[in-house]
Amino acid sequence: MMTACALLAPGAALAESGGWEIFVDASAINRIDCVGDSIWCSTRGGILIFNLGDSSFVQHLDGLAFRSTDVSGVARDDRGSVWASFTTSGVARIDHFGSAQPSVKLYSSTIDGLMSDSVACIASAGNDVYYGSTGGIAKFYDNLHSLEPVLSDSLEGVSVRDLLVRGDTLWIACERGVARFLRSTFNFTMYRIGGATSLCAHAGAIHVAGADGVQRFDGSAWVSLGRPGGFVPLAVASGSGTLYCVTNASAYRRDGSSWTDITANMKGLFAQKYTIWSGFNTVKTIAVDPRGTAWVAGLEAQINRGSYLSAYRSNSWINKAPENLSQNGIVAVSIAPGQGVWASTRYFGISYRSNDGRWTTYSKMRTPADEAGLTYYLNNIALLYDSQGYLWCGAFLDLDRVKINDPFIKTDDEWAHYALNEGTITTNRFVRAKEDPEGNRWFLSDDVLGGEGQLGINILKADGTAWLSVTPSTAPGMAGGSVFDVSFGAGGVAYLALRGYGVQAWYTGGYDWTELSDLASDGWNTLIEPGDLASKELYAVESGSDGAVWVGTASGLVRWQRGAIDSFTVKTSPGERGLVGAAVFDLEFDGAGNLWVGTEQGLNKITPDGAIEAFTSVDAWKGDLYPSSVISPLPSPVCGSLAYDRTFNVLWIGTANGLARFDVTPAPPVTESLSRMILYPNPVHISRGDGEVKISRISNPVSIRVYTIEGELVHSVDGVRDGERAWDLLTLNGFKARSGIYVVKVSDGRSTETRKIAIIR
Repeated sequence: MMTACALLAPGAALAESGGWEIFVDASAINRIDCVGDSIWCSTRGGILIFNLGDSSFVQHLDGLAFRSTDVSGVARDDRGSVWASFTTSGVARIDHFGSAQPSVKLYSSTIDGLMSDSVACIASAGNDVYYGSTGGIAKFYDNLHSLEPVLSDSLEGVSVRDLLVRGDTLWIACERGVARFLRSTFNFTMYRIGGATSLCAHAGAIHVAGADGVQRFDGSAWVSLGRPGGFVPLAVASGSGTLYCVTNASAYRRDGSSWTDITANMKGLFAQKYTIWSGFNTVKTIAVDPRGTAWVAGLEAQINRGSYLSAYRSNSWINKAPENLSQNGIVAVSIAPGQGVWASTRYFGISYRSNDGRWTTYSKMRTPADEAGLTYYLNNIALLYDSQGYLWCGAFLDLDRVKINDPFIKTDDEWAHYALNEGTITTNRFVRAKEDPEGNRWFLSDDVLGGEGQLGINILKADGTAWLSVTPSTAPGMAGGSVFDVSFGAGGVAYLALRGYGVQAWYTGGYDWTELSDLASDGWNTLIEPGDLASKELYAVESGSDGAVWVGTASGLVRWQRGAIDSFTVKTSPGERGLVGAAVFDLEFDGAGNLWVGTEQGLNKITPDGAIEAFTSVDAWKGDLYPSSVISPLPSPVCGSLAYDRTFNVLWIGTANGLARFDVTPAPPVTESLSRMILYPNPVHISRGDGEVKISRISNPVSIRVYTIEGELVHSVDGVRDGERAWDLLTLNGFKARSGIYVVKVSDGRSTETRKIAIIR
């Protein structure tokens, strides 16, 4: 069995020390192929390989630096290279797949001339690799992108959906029908039999699934085999003398001249445990292994989750499910120090990953007969693993608490539930949960319901014996009850982000319960008025060791420090300082004092000296604003939840499409002198086609400032890495730089070097 592989391709932003790890649910399956003793699954979480011998799964995604997690097809050429196609981001070639040191080459339409970056299928024919896209079909010859003139011209602009290689013949399923291409003679024939989606060879004939049902081609004519059950077939497969097909939610077998529905007792496809629900999900693909077992899989398009693998054996169904992240939409993350990480998903419960890489999921719902379960398994956004080993979950219903003894043994868990107005909680609209320095648990609520008591803060004493309700009614100095975050400052000062009301400092007198619960002697002070904020819609607040209070809003980041207020908004031009992303969803300090800022367009790092570094996905990257070094393996640019693990010095990032782990260990000291740095070309000859100045022979990211000979600043950029663009030859105002001599200052934070550049037009 192949082992997981790890490599970051050129252009991916690396952590200063340990790099990135990516975790994405791989159950939403686009296609399955049987390869020897394994089933290769093209999923929305990378390439998932299932070993038929020992029923083990290996997920290939982390470390490969794909531009997307959504794999549409996989093929292996005669050299042993693995090729992956993607629904939105072209093609990748992986050499030495499964080894400790694979290499990855990414192909795209803009760089390599692909017909389209929306690639639906890929197939190998010896050392040639063909791909089908929404823009037509082409191939890779000797690892280079090339066109078969007759083939590519005939299907230019046509959406290709499946490929099948049989000997010297390439069969193509597309929106027009089925095409046959003889590779040796370049003979091309188009059979317009209606839109086709899937191909297979069965009993010496080509079979196709499409809008007009299943059809067979015996070499001279097409014969209709009808629509199984009256439905449009999505895929066909053959094995051990049997023809199979699947429709939206059913599987069929061809018996003689008719189709037999074999969906009965397909337990995994309609049960919550395996997450395929009738009417919501699609059984999308089918394949038959060498033993004659039919395997089906699918996905639920809206939530990036699917049916895993269902095997049809001895007239019954068996499900195989890998243990991984339960679903990709992360809404909250909480650290179990030294143990692992808890991640709550928008759908299907809460997942736990131990430090040794094992996964388990809490998605079981409680019942009147069995209280050991979640009150609700969706949107547990108030997630907290506290210092006493309790996991707290809030999903706008009862507040759940479970004593976690061994996360992988559910029978030893101890459950408790807190209902509204039963002497415990006074609201069930919790949007966040935190633990203060004394171990008291704070549950923060909004006031969307607008009813009396449905707002504010509920605090549970560290020993669990008492509750405190803090609202504008119980604490008159409190400006509002829609509390979206809290940060605990020194001396018992709690900084509250109040949506619609600004930021308040609550002077509790201390976090000891006696002082905390004495509301009468407390002080309240509004640090940031609503009018001083970029937006009244607040998401997060953090306080730094220097006394600064940072606030994340829907329109940028705001800092309060000793009464002064300044803002950090989205970057709009290459020469200015700003954030990647306008909506700031979460804030987190690491051990070195860097502030991490999660936004809808990526992740930002603000260093103690004020420098800003950005990390985003290739889809969100704006090349006119940022160098390519900001491109990271983030599975989604939407970074909604952050958690810092001090034990391992890593930052966990919950995104809209999976979980990321980033090692934030500071880089070792620079060993190469900046004096070896080169700027090229120099001089710059515009008339010869020179359009930019690049930098090389540097060890770490640098800041670059370009001045006229008179000292006027004309260009400014940070975070430039070796081999990247240092200057696009535009001024800060966007005008083309004039001919002349310019002074370039390059700094890596430790030293500064100066060079002169000549521009000749």
